[in-house]
Amino acid sequence: MNSVSSPKERCFLALLLFQHLGMMAGQTQLSPGSHGKTVKGLVGSAVNFTWNFSGGSSGVKVFTWGLSNGGGDFIANGALVSLDGFGNPVNVRNFPADYSGRVAGRRIGDKFSGQVIFTLSSIKKTDEKSYACKLEPINLFDDRKFDAVNLEIQGPPSISQISANQTVNEGDDVTLICKGDGKPTPNITWTRLSDNSVVTFPLTVSKQDKGGYRCTADNGIGDPARKNVFITVQYKPEGVTISTGVAKNTVKQGQNVTFTCDLDDAFPAVSEYKFYLNGSISKVTNVNKFTIVGVKRSQHFGEYKCEARNAAGDEQSAGVRLNINEPPIITHPTAANASYNEQSFVNISCKAKGTPYPEVRWIHNGQVKSSGSKAAYLSFSSIAKEDAGMYTCRANNSLQTAEKKIIVVVNCKY
Repeated sequence: MNSVSSPKERCFLALLLFQHLGMMAGQTQLSPGSHGKTVKGLVGSAVNFTWNFSGGSSGVKVFTWGLSNGGGDFIANGALVSLDGFGNPVNVRNFPADYSGRVAGRRIGDKFSGQVIFTLSSIKKTDEKSYACKLEPINLFDDRKFDAVNLEIQGPPSISQISANQTVNEGDDVTLICKGDGKPTPNITWTRLSDNSVVTFPLTVSKQDKGGYRCTADNGIGDPARKNVFITVQYKPEGVTISTGVAKNTVKQGQNVTFTCDLDDAFPAVSEYKFYLNGSISKVTNVNKFTIVGVKRSQHFGEYKCEARNAAGDEQSAGVRLNINEPPIITHPTAANASYNEQSFVNISCKAKGTPYPEVRWIHNGQVKSSGSKAAYLSFSSIAKEDAGMYTCRANNSLQTAEKKIIVVVNCKY
């Protein structure tokens, strides 16, 4: 019998062997650990990439971990760690220098089943990429496996932009800006330092809103980031009043009077005061007092107001009327003597001006002949020689008394 098989027999035997080996093949498995398809890590920390595996009929020949190209393989020169089926490190060709000293791997279990864990240390923001594990089985008939997960770099919050301190006027709308960085994106909250109450912007400010405001950026990673901004609120003068400093706002002509412009509050301080008389500006000054030396009714009588101004605006007081009293001045009669014919009609006036209005009297031989306000009249329907003599025109008010004497001469008819 010929011991050499024919080509047909050899082909048949090979086919039988292939089928036998295929039947012996086991199912390989590779699935991510509890982190799922996303691994999260903090900048500066270390993170583990974990896969559960089953090595098929003969176990795992090699595990490789590296940078995925997103299409089922590693990027060029992207392998970072290789382990053989026993978990021993295998040299990686063309290792990326940026990962030097920052990667490691280990296996838990045996070459048939268990976990393979790869560690990335000293995480950088630039490490946020896709990483994959490739399982190569010993049995050529077992499936190779490739599974990728994404690394999400998380970082504590920081404040990248914040408004400068603000100086505003009362009634202005203010918006403070605060922007934060971090992953996940931080929530931004503004609070008032004085009472820790939450504030939303824009804010229509009143003077009570002056003070500090805190921006807090928080994403649950590490400590929240905080920065403070201060708002200075300027407000125009409030409660402006004017006073004369004299009783009943009344002075005697020739005296001095000082007006004072007071106010309840202002910020910043008042820089200018204006004093008005009857609607026209009388004085502009940087102090709150205005003095008139030697007041005259003809020039200074009337209603006075003051206006206080600062960088935020101005406010005017209500008016105050300055009364100026004048002593009486007799304007009539003008002559010292008067001569009349006997039996003629005579009417001699006594007139005076002054403030308050003077009371005017004609007096003869100690008796009041006539009286009136501002004027009195000495009348004779038929003057007789007995009416001749000295007469006194007297005017008085609350300030003083004025007098003027005249001599009445009666000429005899016969």
